[in-house]
Amino acid sequence: MWVLVYIFINGRAVVSAINASGNGHKYDNMYECFEAREELGKTLSGRAGYFDTGTQAICVHVGDSA
Repeated sequence: MWVLVYIFINGRAVVSAINASGNGHKYDNMYECFEAREELGKTLSGRAGYFDTGTQAICVHVGDSA
């Protein structure tokens, strides 16, 4: 299982990370998560897979039972 995590830095030290696809949402495989990451970048920055300064999204493997 994989989780798409959106990270944003507000100011100098405030870092926040959220499940970009909604609380508790997981992807069955890495490819589905990467596709969602591409779409998130397009939605937020206008370019697939790209994110504005101070932001990023990553796919995190959480194992099969998480």
